Amino acid sequence: MKFKYFFRIFVAFSFITLIIESKNYAQIILLNEMPRPLYYERTHRIKKFKDMKCVGDIIHSDKYLMRYGIFSGNISQNIGRVIISESDNYYEIRNATSFQLRTRVVEEFYISTTFYKDWNPNARTSWIPDYSYSFGRYNWRPKTWSYGYENYAPNKYSDSSKEFLLKFLQGNYFISYNNGLLQNLIDRIHNGNSNLIITPFFRYSFSFIDNNQNVLRGLGKPNMGLSLRYNIWKRFYAEGALYAYVSPKYKQPWDPDYTYGFGYFDYRPFRLSFTYGNWVINRFPWNEKPFPNYGFLDGNFKFIFNWAW
Repeated sequence: MKFKYFFRIFVAFSFITLIIESKNYAQIILLNEMPRPLYYERTHRIKKFKDMKCVGDIIHSDKYLMRYGIFSGNISQNIGRVIISESDNYYEIRNATSFQLRTRVVEEFYISTTFYKDWNPNARTSWIPDYSYSFGRYNWRPKTWSYGYENYAPNKYSDSSKEFLLKFLQGNYFISYNNGLLQNLIDRIHNGNSNLIITPFFRYSFSFIDNNQNVLRGLGKPNMGLSLRYNIWKRFYAEGALYAYVSPKYKQPWDPDYTYGFGYFDYRPFRLSFTYGNWVINRFPWNEKPFPNYGFLDGNFKFIFNWAW
């Protein structure tokens, strides 16, 4: 009798244990069957606009290479004074819309094109491009190299294939290095909310145009310089660059001694930014100034709306 009694207790205990273990095992199976994080991130709907990072998040789709971080760019409105005649101090106000498409090939390697639509035909001069393009490795992080090719020559939609090739040779091959110098001092002053990036660079083009519109080749056109970008607070910044030329014969009237810019720039998609940049002609007081009427108003005021596919 005692044996049967203990046997029944043993069977009951084993049955209860089996039920408990089966529940735990079921939980393990359920845990293992949960969606993978990557799958969840690609399929769940983002409801808050501030969390949307691309067009794919807005329409809740990953078709046509959406959400892969391949395509991005901006739509901008560009406003600035354009001096038509230096002797008469005659100028027009340029009002142009630009569309930039930036394609990430791999890692930090990009191909970028910008197309312009000028709304004031009187401000469409021969030296202002209808489009520009570049390709290369662009890395914004400190202590990294960037290199590639940039073409801001006066490219026109009406150019023939021969003219396109000639202007391609006027583009600049560049190499630069983002230096983190003085960052420790900046961190102490601003508690890590600001940073200063110092970037020495070298540029070279195979040919260039002189003041008489002659295309010169020879040894090409080398130049070098040093740029600084100071992120003051949050997304407000100021920047500038100094230029040096290997020989005075390479320096044309529109080549600057220095450039400068400032503004508020938010790199995130679907955000608005405002920037100003003055990239040409600026000369130091002790150097000859071929365009004495050129000044601050001749820079480019830009309103920017970023997007990502």
